[in-house]
Amino acid sequence: IAVGTADGDDAEYGGVYILDESEANPDWTDTNIGEYDVYSLAFSPEYSDTGHLVAAVADETDTCISIRMEDSNWNQDIGQAVIRGVAPVSAVITFPSNYLDTDEDTYLFAGINSGTGIGDVYRIELQPAPVESGVTDLDIGSGYGLPGVDVAGLDSSGSSPTWLCAGAANGTNVYFSSNDGIDWAKCIKPPTGQRDTLVVLDNDFPHNNRIYAATMGVEGGLSCSIDKGTTWNQISLVDTKISSGCIVDIAVSPRYTDDKTTFMLTLGTNHLVHSVWRTANGGKYWERIFSSVTENVNSINKMEISPLYGTADQVLYLTGTGNGTSVIWKTSDNGKTFTARYTPLKVDEWLVVNNEEFIIGCYDGTHALVYTSSDNGQTYSPGAIVGKDVITSLSISPEYTRDGVILAGNAKGEIYHSEDSGLTFKLLPPDSATSPINGRVHVAFDSKFPVNHIVYAAGDAVNNGIYRFAIDRSDEWERIDGSLPEGGLIRELRVSKNGVLYAINSQAVKVQDNKGGMERSLDPSSQLIPAFETIVKGLKEGSVLSGIWLEGDRLWTIDKTNTRLLTYHDTMAAPITLQTPVDGSMVIDTKNNFLNWGVLPGATEYIWQVDYDGTFTSVPSKLEGETSGNSIRLSELDTDTGYYWRIRAIKPVLSPWSATWSFTTTTGQTLIGPKLISPDSGADPVALQPIFQWSTVTGAEKYELIVSTDFSFKNPVIEKAGRYALPATAWKSDVILEENNTYYWRVRAIGSEGYGDWSAAGIFTTQTTETMELSEPAVYDIKSPITLSPGAGSERVSVKPLFQWDAVSGADSYELVVSSDITFENPLILKAGEYSLATTAWKSNISLENNMTYYWKVRTIDNGLYSDWSRVSAFTTGMLYEESIASVMEEAPVLPVQSKTTSISEGFPDWALYLGIGLLVATVLLQTTTFFMVVFTRMKQR
Repeated sequence: IAVGTADGDDAEYGGVYILDESEANPDWTDTNIGEYDVYSLAFSPEYSDTGHLVAAVADETDTCISIRMEDSNWNQDIGQAVIRGVAPVSAVITFPSNYLDTDEDTYLFAGINSGTGIGDVYRIELQPAPVESGVTDLDIGSGYGLPGVDVAGLDSSGSSPTWLCAGAANGTNVYFSSNDGIDWAKCIKPPTGQRDTLVVLDNDFPHNNRIYAATMGVEGGLSCSIDKGTTWNQISLVDTKISSGCIVDIAVSPRYTDDKTTFMLTLGTNHLVHSVWRTANGGKYWERIFSSVTENVNSINKMEISPLYGTADQVLYLTGTGNGTSVIWKTSDNGKTFTARYTPLKVDEWLVVNNEEFIIGCYDGTHALVYTSSDNGQTYSPGAIVGKDVITSLSISPEYTRDGVILAGNAKGEIYHSEDSGLTFKLLPPDSATSPINGRVHVAFDSKFPVNHIVYAAGDAVNNGIYRFAIDRSDEWERIDGSLPEGGLIRELRVSKNGVLYAINSQAVKVQDNKGGMERSLDPSSQLIPAFETIVKGLKEGSVLSGIWLEGDRLWTIDKTNTRLLTYHDTMAAPITLQTPVDGSMVIDTKNNFLNWGVLPGATEYIWQVDYDGTFTSVPSKLEGETSGNSIRLSELDTDTGYYWRIRAIKPVLSPWSATWSFTTTTGQTLIGPKLISPDSGADPVALQPIFQWSTVTGAEKYELIVSTDFSFKNPVIEKAGRYALPATAWKSDVILEENNTYYWRVRAIGSEGYGDWSAAGIFTTQTTETMELSEPAVYDIKSPITLSPGAGSERVSVKPLFQWDAVSGADSYELVVSSDITFENPLILKAGEYSLATTAWKSNISLENNMTYYWKVRTIDNGLYSDWSRVSAFTTGMLYEESIASVMEEAPVLPVQSKTTSISEGFPDWALYLGIGLLVATVLLQTTTFFMVVFTRMKQR
């Protein structure tokens, strides 16, 4: 350990002392540096190898850089460097990464704080003693007209060139050089604070450009730069205080779901400083990106984020005062830099249309005026008069760029609207002498305004409530919140894209009385009086809320009482997804029917309804109920009857009704559940794209297949249902499953009169990369069959073909595959494994599609060994009208074919065969003769 001391008295000096803790009885040792006060000490990199101890010292006139090598005397081996005429009050030393590299000159850097403004950063070129080491003044402020800069902090990284960063002692400016100190750039946005700026480069600076700075004084703290010191944000230990109730404003990214970005404006009453904070992780960490301690900034009053934030640019607007004048500041780089523009008058209310365009509401002492700017505030439209009172709210139509409609509310309870993008405004309604709305007005558009022309307004007078008006249709404002708690105080409105209206009630929260908090209506534009709910869950007793911000289904508000930023995720604003019975389906069993729907996050209770029509105006009592689950079993239904059903969540708040689905009961026969064939139950390992195969069910037209990672099948990874149901008893997955994961699967048949029972659930585990093998078995030297019928290129083939191939001597069975693609990726017919065929002919029990080309192949199995596949044959099925002909042709007898090679006459006498053929010919001749005799007789009679 090395310690340097300084003596404040004239002609009195300090020294350098060393404590070696490796000694048995360590004690401080004076290194006898001489008559100097010591202002900085630094061990060289790899000190255990190099042994250099460097000191910045002063003799009350000059600053000297002295070096001691191991146990030798100071400056014995390396000459002392002298910075003449500069006496320090503090100093700092830093080394390049290649310090003491024998292939290059040895140098280091020193930063001097003179206390009088004549300090700087110096490069020290080491020379062997007794030659004096060289000194070069790097003049870090020369590019800014500064003859000297007192330096409090200095750090370096890399070599050839060396990156250098210096922090000012008498301010918070930071200087950076990327070429050994030859050129310097001063920061554009400095850290906050007043003085003594200490700096350190991140250990991974060459890759992340990150530097930290610590400053002292008012609003000082720890700051960070990620652009080589050009701009700085405060991240920790900030000398500021968010005073009670002084969260002023917030702005939420329109892409919050992806970027989790929110901005917050606060006021610290300890220094009367406004601060703008940013979080990019949903509020877990915040950093200060701007404040009113910045030069030429007096106050910050409001902020608005661009609706296009996060696309090409990251645009945020602030408004306040600078140099005593109303100003708007804009950042396009997420708060790194800001550009100021003056406004015609103080901004009372505003909104941002896009990255360049905004609208502001001002007051000149007589009239309210609305200005628009489409060039970032460089120019403004002529001010449009909007009544004679201060504007308290502005809102634009959901399709503002097309219709140019703007709403403006004022502090006198009046609402104005413009249909020409703010050039002129009219009172709404135009002929109203008085308005039922009192106090400071807040306005909002319905999400379907371009169609229904409905707008909303609320005044902040006690018990004044929420109103709506249909432009060009209504004669007066209509109050719609009949359930507003007594003493309600509506301060702000928002309407989501899916039409939900939210309003902040700024009366003190009383949880037990359901007062305060937020008002919520799912359908405020309903022709009936809309239903409102009061939400106070999660709020502290006595809390007073202020403001409301909305993005998607998330809301933010400010708890003024407890100085908290609160969020509310309205997962109940979306309708429930129905699952089964599928819309339009046929149901055979009238006793065992279930309604199933997707879980709505946050919902704790649901209401379900089943009715004979889609109006649900008179739902039978046995066909309606409440449940905490997402499935219910219906009581016995009527046969041959159509039903409609729907679901909604009712707790903790209402969700919209789901879509209405229908199903019909029939008197048909129940289809049995198929038997699962492949993958076998418990199979492990199974390919990541398995071939699923199951038994044929009589009467089935299609099959539904579900694969899931859970036995309940609530979250299927594969769902072949409804219009995606499968026409065959085999299907190769087009979804790649996860490796080494367990899956469950089941199948059910669909017939002309409804759904069959589900099969028993199968279970299998997929393979890992290490266990991946070819699904095809090894091929042995066994003869492959020759495909016979349907022959290659056959047309007008029956949709239930008879497949035939030649016999292979010694074959035990044959595997048959039929597919609509030549790769056989998704086989429609798969006779394999225990379902392989024992004969050389098989009549399809599955109906193929008409006028469709199919491919088929077959292979031999002999004592568990496989042949190669036969040559692929292609055929085309007939048109629909040709099926009657094909069905007659199929009735012709087919000679039996054996799997083993045998003679057709084996065990059967030849004479019997010939006798049978003769009798058949005689029968045909007799019938033909009789036919012609009948015809001849009738013709003769005519």
